[in-house]
Amino acid sequence: MRCKVHVVLVCESGGKTIPLARVADDALVDTVARTAIAAATARADEISKADVVLGALERAEARRLSDVLTELLPGITAAHVM
Repeated sequence: MRCKVHVVLVCESGGKTIPLARVADDALVDTVARTAIAAATARADEISKADVVLGALERAEARRLSDVLTELLPGITAAHVM
């Protein structure tokens, strides 16, 4: 399934989320997606150092994120993820 994906810049303050900008630039979306996958993978690696079971659960979440982004974005392929 391919669809148009946007990046939304928000400000969170006092429990409220305020949208500031919405950008549909494919290169930016691609960069944000790759960054999100890398951050999720790094988070799983860090958690694994303290707790192997929780780390495995976090890695599964990172894989799910990767799977979703791979499906939605034409520029993200299996070669680019974990």
